[in-house]
Amino acid sequence: QTTGIHTTASSTAMGDQLPSSPTKQHNFAFTFWEEISVCFQSTTLLCLVVANSAVVAVVVTLGTFGGSSILALELFDSEQVAAILFGSAAAVAGIIGTPLGGNLVDKILARHSEDESYSELLAALLPQVNVSIGVSILFCFPTCIITNPVVFIVFLFFAWVSLFTAQSGILMSVMMSVDTAHRSNAIA
Repeated sequence: QTTGIHTTASSTAMGDQLPSSPTKQHNFAFTFWEEISVCFQSTTLLCLVVANSAVVAVVVTLGTFGGSSILALELFDSEQVAAILFGSAAAVAGIIGTPLGGNLVDKILARHSEDESYSELLAALLPQVNVSIGVSILFCFPTCIITNPVVFIVFLFFAWVSLFTAQSGILMSVMMSVDTAHRSNAIA
């Protein structure tokens, strides 16, 4: 059954209903397992978790093996220079991309009424996430043929900025995919 914005496990399982209003909150006492159960019943949340896992896997893999990969491409003479440039570009991209994504999310959500349902807000937010990831992919493709190390790092930097920009939208989508009372476990 659905009461206010509180969506019980039975109604969520039957249609992956999203809460109707992002501003109303109820203080219900849930056990840990009830919260986990509700989170697992949200198809939207599960899809977002899988997508975000792929993004995190790419970022961690690049962070771990990026310097070695660039060295293997013979773009740099020294592993130390490759690792420093690679790591610096990734860190600065994260510092720029994350707040940029937060600002984009704020602007998108500001254009919508507080009375809109979560599904309407998600419909407005997810295209920003898709565009950010698409732009990131477009910046990555030229790195396959670039032989100049500076140009390579610049393209990779802009790909990372776009990827980090998507993170804010993904996090807001995760939070909006479950009832307000279950957001802490959805994010975890």
